[in-house]
Amino acid sequence: MNENNHDQKINKKIFRLELSDGSSIEINLPLISNKISKSSFAFSLHKAGSSLLTGLLQDYCRKLSIPTFNFPGILFNHGLDENKVIITDDLKNLFKELKYCYIGWRNYMPLLDAADLCSSRNVFLVRDPRDRLISFYFSFARSHVLPEAGELRETIQNQRKSLKLRTPDDDAKKRMIPFVIDILDLYHTKLPPENTRIYRYEDVIFKKKEWLTDMVNYFDLPRDELVIKMVAKSHDIRPDSENPNAHIRQVTPGNYSKHFSSETIEILNNGMKKILDCYGYLQDKDFEKKLVFALEGNAAARILNTPLK
Repeated sequence: MNENNHDQKINKKIFRLELSDGSSIEINLPLISNKISKSSFAFSLHKAGSSLLTGLLQDYCRKLSIPTFNFPGILFNHGLDENKVIITDDLKNLFKELKYCYIGWRNYMPLLDAADLCSSRNVFLVRDPRDRLISFYFSFARSHVLPEAGELRETIQNQRKSLKLRTPDDDAKKRMIPFVIDILDLYHTKLPPENTRIYRYEDVIFKKKEWLTDMVNYFDLPRDELVIKMVAKSHDIRPDSENPNAHIRQVTPGNYSKHFSSETIEILNNGMKKILDCYGYLQDKDFEKKLVFALEGNAAARILNTPLK
């Protein structure tokens, strides 16, 4: 494909995503807008408040006609595992040449190697991994939304069956390394500290208006105080009591201590000590005292330059 044809294809509203089985799906690309000065990426982890992060930015941007692109969400809606996607040059260019607010990331996908994360503005939301583990157990055993079709639907259904045969303690010990350490270590390897702003779930969960304001400012998006307030309020859901069958089961930090045995907690504390230490989860609880746990630059480097293996 020559350069002119490539430019013509990449600027079409429809993009064809190639899959490893020889099939393809069509993706509607958002229209480019001058409201975004440079690309921004909102990264998180499974069960770390990723749905909240995505929802806040998506709703805010939609109301102000700011283009967002939720590639992981597209894969989920089609029931596709990321490993089924062929990483073509055209796909790489979606994350390299087009200016969007890229949302929905719950892990680092290989295709992101094509993105210029050193030039974009990036945020990274983390959560106490012990709370993530217990949240995963209840979510995938009972309440997690299923794609309408596709292999991913079957995968989640099978996982649900197996989780119901395991206790929270057994599942946490089994999942600790692949679910927590491996994925987080990849983020540490890939995210550039000089322009990645880190948030802790525990600091922002009860300060959604302040958090959204901070992200809007950091991403250099058009700022509308009324819309910020409205969007933050619509996402400020606080269950009165824990509901194991609800998507938002509960939001209070430290819930893992109610479900894991003391033996399991000790195993998790020892096995994930580097993570718990570098993100401040072994210190006295000072959540909410500062909205931004670590800014970009040196403060983020102290965390992201910490090897987790």
